[in-house]
Amino acid sequence: MDLTDTKVRNAKPQEKDYRLIDGHGLHLFVKTNGAKLWRWRYAFEGKGKLMSFGAYPAVTLTAARKAHEDARKVLAESVDPMVEKKDRTEQESTQAHAATTALHPFRDLAPCCSSPRHALPHSPQPLRLSITHRALELPLNSGL
Repeated sequence: MDLTDTKVRNAKPQEKDYRLIDGHGLHLFVKTNGAKLWRWRYAFEGKGKLMSFGAYPAVTLTAARKAHEDARKVLAESVDPMVEKKDRTEQESTQAHAATTALHPFRDLAPCCSSPRHALPHSPQPLRLSITHRALELPLNSGL
């Protein structure tokens, strides 16, 4: 754990992508375009894997180390951390969808009216009303 926030902040892009090693497989991947990504190299069932924790500065050194520590605990239980992360995000997505459905209970009942063009479900074209300019002409003595 020899990486410091100052080293991470001062990491500049070079001609080729490079890594700043923190320890136990955690490293900051610095790309040629200046992006700084937290990654972790690990092995699961004999296969090398690479897990991402996010981009710096959105994910700080402390947050990356915490996420890395949590992932290592999951790996110690003989579970692939990426699969566990995927399952967790799918579960959160399902819960968010359920909350949205609770707020808008009729959205799924009327799919034809949910689009901005109000297309009918059986019609490939949007519903359009056409009125000719002659239909709008009124007689002079109509009283309007």
